[in-house]
Amino acid sequence: MSRKHKRSLIFRRLAIVGVLAAGVIAVFAGILWMQDAPIRDAQQRLADGDSETAIRLIRSWEKTHSPTGRSQALLARSLAESGDFHRAITIFEAVGVANAEEIHSWARAYLSVHQWSSALPLLKDLRSRDHEDADVLHELAACQAKLGMLEEALETGNEFKSHDKYAHRAWLLIGVIHTQRGNKTAAIEAWRQIEKYDPEYRDLQLPPEEFLTQFASLQIELGQTEEAVKLLTKALSIHETAEAQFQAGLAADLNGDQATAKQRWQRALELDGVHRNARESLTRLAIAAGDTDAALALLLPIVGQDSNRSSTTYLMQRVAQLQSDSEQATIWQKRTELLRKREAIDSTVNRLLTEDPNSYWAQVVRSYQFADRGDFQQAQQLLERIRVENEDSFVTDLRKAVATRGRLPDKYQIPIKHF
Repeated sequence: MSRKHKRSLIFRRLAIVGVLAAGVIAVFAGILWMQDAPIRDAQQRLADGDSETAIRLIRSWEKTHSPTGRSQALLARSLAESGDFHRAITIFEAVGVANAEEIHSWARAYLSVHQWSSALPLLKDLRSRDHEDADVLHELAACQAKLGMLEEALETGNEFKSHDKYAHRAWLLIGVIHTQRGNKTAAIEAWRQIEKYDPEYRDLQLPPEEFLTQFASLQIELGQTEEAVKLLTKALSIHETAEAQFQAGLAADLNGDQATAKQRWQRALELDGVHRNARESLTRLAIAAGDTDAALALLLPIVGQDSNRSSTTYLMQRVAQLQSDSEQATIWQKRTELLRKREAIDSTVNRLLTEDPNSYWAQVVRSYQFADRGDFQQAQQLLERIRVENEDSFVTDLRKAVATRGRLPDKYQIPIKHF
């Protein structure tokens, strides 16, 4: 047999083997494709918003097949979509993520349970992959703000507002960040931009009357009552709320119209019988008129030992003084002084978080706040980032409480002298 003929025979045999191998591979691929049909179906159900069916399909498939990274990640996404965030997080932490879609689902699960520190690196990863994803920019800015990273949040918010479709939401977020930074004038200027993109304030992720009332409240704080009244009128035309009526009363009072103010505050109480600010405002009017019985009747429903504030106890002190009850006046005076000291500490702490959010003590305070809300994991993550050497006993006690999920130290023992 010639060499040429032998070479031709070898190539022919190799071709046959190749065809057979390709056939075997195709058969196996077909089998796998058919076996994975429920997973593909689950993926489509999830895309259609039917997470419950997706979960059932995946769990049924995993009973007859070994769970895979793909099936588990899809299950985690489906659980997150259904609201089972903690279980979704547990799965994601075990199997990891393979693409941007899974990363985003994991990040949103963390956001939903307020684990801001855990969500932050995932959102940063997503932004590095796609700088134009408006949802990611929105979530990243909000996450940064929650962690006290206000300058970074503002920078991200400004990126977010470059998307005209979502500019109204971006301006809302930017305004919120400015209020956290203590810049109320800048917040008002930001919120004024919203009307250009959403004239009816219907797409702000909170009810329009609520936003308009908050906006008006900010303007009232700065004495801009004319514009505030317009916003409150619109808010009340959409849905009447006690807070909008209270703010309208404040605006009227600032404009010297005490009769209208009183009517507004009375209406606020009709809508919400325990609206503290409305009761206190009406109490001041009653005291000014010398009607201590009316003042006392207004105050009694809100004089709870756990919910007191100095403005309420001071009014109780004034009523006792007008009634010539020196013993009660002294009792209320002492409570007022204690509450004012505590409120001064709260004010100092809030100012620290606004003016120096990245400082050592700001991180301590933020950790305490998370722990106080029961989010010990978030508190632990923040504490792990700050130094241990030569720390104040308050911080040591806080570390122990967070580690053991135990009782937190008294927040009014925080050493504000170090701020």
